[in-house]
Amino acid sequence: MSTELSTAATHIYSKITGDATLAAAVGNRVYEDAAPSKTVYPCIVFSCITPNDSVSVGGVTIKSDLDYTIKVVGQNSSYALIDPVAARLKAVLHHSESGNVLSCIREKPFNRSYELNGVQYHERGGIYRIMIQGA
Repeated sequence: MSTELSTAATHIYSKITGDATLAAAVGNRVYEDAAPSKTVYPCIVFSCITPNDSVSVGGVTIKSDLDYTIKVVGQNSSYALIDPVAARLKAVLHHSESGNVLSCIREKPFNRSYELNGVQYHERGGIYRIMIQGA
């Protein structure tokens, strides 16, 4: 499973950082699982929430379906400030593929607002299913 997770992470990171519009908005502030404590916002954070393998009777992995939360995170801002970045994120990732990544499909929107240590954060993005060809 670690190879499939690495393949998915590489796909996500390269699609985001390879897009001029997203690069202008977030630079290289694209993080797996969590943003560092001194992050400049906005940034993009992605995390695998549900990994599933389809395995043959002989134990060979046919494919992996990995569900990821992929979101734009803004600090002390409203959703209006991160919505254009979230829309571009969807345009870049939805229906994308590369190498062993057979498909990347946004299945659900994602939205969250919270306060942490007196600082307001907004998150907007989606739940994506990434299908990886088995080895």
